[in-house]
Amino acid sequence: MAIGWTCAILFATLSPSSGEPLFEFPIPHLDKLVHFGLFFIHALLMALALDVKKEYLVIFSLGVILAVVTEGLQTFVPSRQTDLLDGIADVCGTTLGMIFVYLVQNQGVKR
Repeated sequence: MAIGWTCAILFATLSPSSGEPLFEFPIPHLDKLVHFGLFFIHALLMALALDVKKEYLVIFSLGVILAVVTEGLQTFVPSRQTDLLDGIADVCGTTLGMIFVYLVQNQGVKR
């Protein structure tokens, strides 16, 4: 599932754009929310796939690498451009996804 989601992110971010939005929603910066959501779900699926208990840095690093690669490669895709704010949304989605995974995995732990 995680590999399929990663492929979906690559397809969505590296396919040439028609320039027209798929949906007409009057939500400012909706694309940033989509980037955030894609990478939040990516972090969750990677945590499930890798069954990482304490190695959160591995999944976080994979998410950041994917964000950097997709934003960097958009330079070479017609009708796409690199956007620092998209990359920030990607990293924020990964970060909060990992925080969510950590909280769920440690909810019953008493210290």
